[in-house]
Amino acid sequence: MKPLVYSVAATTAAGSAPHAHHRSTGWHRSGEQVRYFCSSGSGSGNGGGGGGSSTFAGGSIGGSGGGAAAKRAAAAPRARYTLTFVHTFAHGGDTVYFAHSLPYTYARLRGALAALGRDAARAAVARRTTLCRTLAGNDVPLVTVTAACCGGGGGAQQLARRPAVVLTARVHPGESNASWIMDGLLRFLTGAHPAAAALRERFVFKVIPMLNPDGVINGNHRASLAGCDLNRRWAAPKAHLHPEIYHARALIQRLHAQRGVLLVCDIHAHSR
Repeated sequence: MKPLVYSVAATTAAGSAPHAHHRSTGWHRSGEQVRYFCSSGSGSGNGGGGGGSSTFAGGSIGGSGGGAAAKRAAAAPRARYTLTFVHTFAHGGDTVYFAHSLPYTYARLRGALAALGRDAARAAVARRTTLCRTLAGNDVPLVTVTAACCGGGGGAQQLARRPAVVLTARVHPGESNASWIMDGLLRFLTGAHPAAAALRERFVFKVIPMLNPDGVINGNHRASLAGCDLNRRWAAPKAHLHPEIYHARALIQRLHAQRGVLLVCDIHAHSR
C-alpha cells in the first residue's frame, strides 16, 4: 500500500489565483516502488547487534515483564523490518508530511463529538461524559448510546435490564485507522438506520473512542505519556500511572455487576 502524503505547497501555493487553496488534495496516496521486507543482519531482542536471519520472537513487547519466559523472549533474536518507497517532490522548497495511515487527531475527535451533540436526533440517543483525565490533564471522552425508556416504572426496568456493550479504540496512538472505524461506528449507532435503532433498544453502548489521548497528542506510536503500553496494563492498572485503563476497567466491572456485559471490543489497526 502506498504511503499517505500531505504537501503544504499544494495547500498554500496560491500564486495569483484567489481561491487556489480549494485545489488542495489534502492527504493522498503517493510514492512508487513500495517495499516492506525482513532486513538482513537482525539484532537481538535487547537491542544488541548480531548477524544472520532470525524469526520474530513474540512475548513481552511493552508488557509488564518478569519471569523466566519474559527474559528468554527479551534475549531471543528478533527480525528487523524495512519499509522503503520512492517519492518525487512536486514543489521546490515544499514541506511534505508522510504517514502510514490517515491521521485522526484528538482535536478531530473533540470536533466530531461536538458535532454529535449539536445534532438533535443523535444527541437524543447519545450522552457524552468524561471517563477520567490523563496524566497531562486531557479528558478521556465516554459516550453512552441507547434508546430512551418509556415513561413509568416498566420503562426504567427495561432500561436496567439492557446488557452493556463496551467499545474502545486508540489505545495505541499509531493505529489511527482504529479511530476512523470508531468514528463510523458512532455515526452508525446514533443514526437513523433501522438496525441501529434496534440495537439501541436492546443494548447500552459505552464507547471510549480514544483510550490514549496523551499518546496521540504527543505523537507516540504505542506508549502513553508515562512510556507504558496501556494495552499491557489491564491486569493491574495503577490510577496514578495508567488512569485511562484503571477507570475503563472499573467501568467494565461496574457494568458487569449492574447489568451484565455482553461484549467488550477493543479496536486496533494492524495486520498481526
